[in-house]
Amino acid sequence: MKWLKAIAVFLSIIIIYTFFYLENEKEAYFPPIAIREDLISILQNKPLTEEDYKTLFCQTGLGRVAIDDIMQESDGIQRISEFQNSFLKKQNVKCESLVPFLTNQETISESFPLAPYKNGYIFITKSTHTSIFRHGHCAIVSDEKKGKTLESLMIGTDSQTQDINYWKSYSTFIMMKPKNTDDKKLNEISTYANNNLNGISYGILTGLFEKFASVDKLKSTQCSHLVWYSYKNFGYDMDSDGGWLVTAKDIVNSPLLEVVQIYGLNPDNIWK
Repeated sequence: MKWLKAIAVFLSIIIIYTFFYLENEKEAYFPPIAIREDLISILQNKPLTEEDYKTLFCQTGLGRVAIDDIMQESDGIQRISEFQNSFLKKQNVKCESLVPFLTNQETISESFPLAPYKNGYIFITKSTHTSIFRHGHCAIVSDEKKGKTLESLMIGTDSQTQDINYWKSYSTFIMMKPKNTDDKKLNEISTYANNNLNGISYGILTGLFEKFASVDKLKSTQCSHLVWYSYKNFGYDMDSDGGWLVTAKDIVNSPLLEVVQIYGLNPDNIWK
């Protein structure tokens, strides 16, 4: 009867794996649930209250920084209405393979608009996963004028700049910035990343044994480590749990950061 026990164990493993895989897939995209509100009357309030910003965040995915930046533009109210239309529109999600039978990412058929961004801003998505591990992906804005990010992509590649527009096709998106940090400092961090972390080979376990090696000894990096390392060099430790390996989720939950924009996520639970 050993073969029956072996079959039972095998089926149990399959059932457990399937359960966790399906649970993992639920994080690929959070469909909008907010009931549309008229934002014009809110945006005409001056100054906006905390409650106003909260409502706007749930309706558009835009944080305080983004709302304030956009409202300085002549067509600010119209633009925020466009963000609302995009944020509240349900999308079709497609899962595609990055590494066959191993790593996948989820994308959407219709892209969403990006809030105003600056050098040093951090882009994060939950839309990449390996098997049942949803590790996500992140990058740092390296050239705001040319629309470029610096990122470490995958095994077998070197860190490199990418067109910022492809971030608009992920099924989930988070834009963040460090709190109370001026543009001069953000430019310094971005320049440091460009000068020291571009063209470095991908290492899936980079940071496991020595998270902050001196830059002359840094032989590899990975997406979260690249962002974390760039900021750590300037005294910002964005590894929120202080663990042995920094992840995209650790960065999202850093108290040093504030949200500029989200998309395809629950405003009340971005990534816990």
